[in-house]
Amino acid sequence: MHQIYLALGSNIENRKQHIETAIVLLCEKVQDITVAPLYETKPQYFEDQYNFLNTVLHGFTDLEPRELLQFTKAVQKEVGRVERFRNGPREIDVDILFYDDVVYKDEDLEIPHPRLQERDFVLQPFADINPDFSHPVLKKTIRELLDALPEEQRSIVQNTSGGHLSFVPSISRNGLSLVPTPKGVTSMSIEDNKALAQRWLEEVWNQGDLSLVDELIAINYVLHDPTRPGLKGRTGIKESVASFRTAFPDLHFTIEDQVAEGERVVTRYSIEGTHLGPIMGIAATGKHGTITGIDIYRITDGQIEEAWSNWDTLRLLQQMGVIPPMQ
Repeated sequence: MHQIYLALGSNIENRKQHIETAIVLLCEKVQDITVAPLYETKPQYFEDQYNFLNTVLHGFTDLEPRELLQFTKAVQKEVGRVERFRNGPREIDVDILFYDDVVYKDEDLEIPHPRLQERDFVLQPFADINPDFSHPVLKKTIRELLDALPEEQRSIVQNTSGGHLSFVPSISRNGLSLVPTPKGVTSMSIEDNKALAQRWLEEVWNQGDLSLVDELIAINYVLHDPTRPGLKGRTGIKESVASFRTAFPDLHFTIEDQVAEGERVVTRYSIEGTHLGPIMGIAATGKHGTITGIDIYRITDGQIEEAWSNWDTLRLLQQMGVIPPMQ
């Protein structure tokens, strides 16, 4: 059996799910797997794309190096990877870091991975598994390589709220284990997700604390709302909250019902407020109104990564006197 280390990453849609699926598939040919915690990282090389989730996997295999390469490519294809352009966005990335202490190079495979010493998103999760592993070429430990990495080359997001991967019990027969989550990194339960959604409405929308946006909202956040088309990212949602709270200074959400399953939370609410400032091109009317709405949040790694919002725009416009009530 050969000792291997693999790096896994994803930055498209269900990033955590893509990584979990890849690990489950890798279990077919890799035994006694240990998986490091997840880290959210800024993209390197090509920066105009969403953040990645990254981890490192340690295990043992009977495959020879080129067989392992072909196997990892097959796993990536089965997960759904679409080839785009070098260093671009991807559903899943599986890179071979080390294979025993072998030094190997051909036209499309190099072991050890030639750029791992440049990447804290590889070195940090690797160090969580085995900080004393020695690079067979550089003759330095993983911890030494991580400590020597210049600050400008570091890409792990500060205050990341990533967490453990979760697996079905049947995987345990393959000897899979998870490295304990580092301090400051949490694993989110359904109740945690519901509490996060409640904080989003109460502390950000009701209280106007925009400083919490960076904590509660993922950097690659996307909102699906016909009244706010194309809204993406933390800056976009901060501007939206500020705009509505300026137009309705006494804006208040009341949660009427909430259900959750997996990484999604559905929240039904009522909203009331007094129209004292411009909004959607409509000047202040001074009128008070109450409407209802429903949001669906997809929460990944302790942050809202995607949301679908529908609220009673027609009734709001009627209560503001912009359009007449229906007869």
